[in-house]
Amino acid sequence: MLSRFNLAPLFRAHWKGLTNGITSPTPDWPSRLILMFVPVIVGVFSALFGWRLMAPGALLAGVTLLAGSLLSAFTHLSSLRMKISEWTEENSDRFNVERAMLDETAAHLLLASLASIVNAVIIVIGLNFHSGVKEEIDGFWAAVSLAFSSWTVMLFVLCLPRLYSAYVEINHVEENLSGFTRRRGRSK
Repeated sequence: MLSRFNLAPLFRAHWKGLTNGITSPTPDWPSRLILMFVPVIVGVFSALFGWRLMAPGALLAGVTLLAGSLLSAFTHLSSLRMKISEWTEENSDRFNVERAMLDETAAHLLLASLASIVNAVIIVIGLNFHSGVKEEIDGFWAAVSLAFSSWTVMLFVLCLPRLYSAYVEINHVEENLSGFTRRRGRSK
C-alpha cells in the first residue's frame, strides 16, 4: 500500500521532539519558529534580491554526501540507542534523558537527510530550467534550494548538542574534558 511512502510520522516525531522536558514536555516555541521561518525568510530574500547559485554542482555534491552521512549517523545512533536499551533492562530509569535525546535526534537526522535528498532533486530540476548559458541556478529554483539548504543546516546544528550531551553522559566523560560546566549526577 501507499502507507510505505507516508512521511507524516517522521514530521510528527520531529515536531514532538522540539519540546522541553521529558515527563511533562512543553513546546519549545522559539526552536519551532526558528526552524519554520528562517528557511522561508532565506527563500524570500533569495527571490527578492535575485540570489543565484553560481556553482550548483558543488552544492549538489554536498547535499548528496550530506544525505548519506546523515543516514550513516542515524545507523550509529540507532546502535547506541539499542545498547542503552540493553544496559537498562533492569533499571529502566537510568539514561532516560539520554534516551530521549537520542530518540529526538533520530527524527531530526532522518528529516535532515530527507531535506538533503529533496534539495538534490530541486538542484537537478533547477539545472534543467536555468535561464543562462552558464551552469547556474537562479529565480524560483535557487530560492527553494537555498531555503532547503538553510533548513538542512539548522536541523544538523540542532542535532549536534544533543548528540554530544548524550555522548558525555553515557560515556561518563571526565569533567576536565567535558564541554559542559556541570554533569548531572550519574552512577557509574
